[in-house]
Amino acid sequence: MKILLQFSRFSRLPVLPRRAMSSSCPILDSTKTIEEERMPAYERGLYYPVKLGDVFHSRYQVISKLGFGANSTVWFGRDLQHHRYIALKVYISSSRGNQEVRVLEHLSRIKSQHPGSSLVRQMIEKFELTGPKDIHQCIVYEPLSTSLLHFQATLDPMSLPEDLLKGALQQLLLALDYPQSEAHVIHTDIQAKNIIIAAKDDSVFREWADGRGPDGCHSDAQLLAEMVAMLGPPPVGLLRKSPRSLEYWDSSGQWKASEKIPSISLDESEEYLEGENKQMFMNFMKKMLRWDPEERQSARELLTDPWLTSS
Repeated sequence: MKILLQFSRFSRLPVLPRRAMSSSCPILDSTKTIEEERMPAYERGLYYPVKLGDVFHSRYQVISKLGFGANSTVWFGRDLQHHRYIALKVYISSSRGNQEVRVLEHLSRIKSQHPGSSLVRQMIEKFELTGPKDIHQCIVYEPLSTSLLHFQATLDPMSLPEDLLKGALQQLLLALDYPQSEAHVIHTDIQAKNIIIAAKDDSVFREWADGRGPDGCHSDAQLLAEMVAMLGPPPVGLLRKSPRSLEYWDSSGQWKASEKIPSISLDESEEYLEGENKQMFMNFMKKMLRWDPEERQSARELLTDPWLTSS
């Protein structure tokens, strides 16, 4: 039945682009900078000038904006040929090949039955746009719902209950083990805002299409100071592998940055678990939170941890 439904959907004829809907929203002052225009490295022509209603690649129509970052903007859109919603990532202009695009192409060639393969978002298509200054790489994805960070913000307290945390970690570790073991790719930016929750019901995307879209900086010294507080001082041998370490530590491994090391600890950071369960959880965390990458357990090893597998 599912196959038949998918076939009937893709057999429909392409639709024409929709005209931009009139809006009661105020017109923004063009002299004021907003969003990516406020990025430190922003310069005119670096970002492609996407406009609502634009149709790219004779197929993808832009409906609304989802977000932006130092290297790209992300847009919610409609696939006019396959009658589905999509997310479109448009990178800043560059004449060089894009590393993320190369990794996604590599993953798309991997044929695997690994249970984590379905948890890693694959690109639907890639194409290029010619901007005012240079070429912009574009990636088309299946749209997802919200980040783990934003989901946590809706909870009271703003922390996942233990049962949800275990489920999320099990899926995360499977998603990390798949590219590492099958494709020899390692994700290097795991944080709550980069973990996105899928939506099984397309109705949420229909709301976005109707105009109801989804809706603190730390310096390197601040982040490193917090890591020292949580993990203790890093091994001197590890520091010597990076010339930049001398910006924050002296040659003997003593912290010298102006940023003070906060009075916090890893054990004190967990406020909701108690007793033996808390100790098991902290042991689980300490298997990952190591300065030396060689000492960290792999995602596959962590999947069998006693705390994660306990009921």
